[in-house]
Amino acid sequence: MQGWMKYIFILFGFIVSVVLGQFYIKNIRGKIRKKLEEEENSHNSENGKWTADILGPLERSLYFVSILFGYPAFIGVWIAAKFISQSGEWGGINNQSQGKNQTLQRSKYNHWLIGNALAIAWGTIPALAVEVALNCKKGMFSGLLIIVVFLILNLFFWLFVDQKTKDGESS
Repeated sequence: MQGWMKYIFILFGFIVSVVLGQFYIKNIRGKIRKKLEEEENSHNSENGKWTADILGPLERSLYFVSILFGYPAFIGVWIAAKFISQSGEWGGINNQSQGKNQTLQRSKYNHWLIGNALAIAWGTIPALAVEVALNCKKGMFSGLLIIVVFLILNLFFWLFVDQKTKDGESS
């Protein structure tokens, strides 16, 4: 890629990462937060379990991408962050939250993890696409393909989250 095209593609990747990422993550987290707030007053022990159904595929996607692009150490960092954040006062998941719905407390923690995982994905994958575009022979096409596939996968993820957060559903 030559001259000004390089800078256009960098700007494009930045806009995808920052602008579209902000809109997308805010929308997903809003859906999850709304559902959790609705369930907070309920005493159903199943409340919030659906957040693990959202977090699991998202984490596995991050693991896959980190290995694919040569950053397997990310997996250890992510697991360490999850472990450390649970060891203290995080999100009321400790003895002080006795009497409250533990599953719902855990789902609030999952909500935090989902937001962070999405931020990592939206921050790194467009950047990796730009890196591919700048450094490969057929870079621009490959970089655009990575971004298009990423956006399509996020559309499917959004539909999945939408299904999980529909009113009246807990599964």
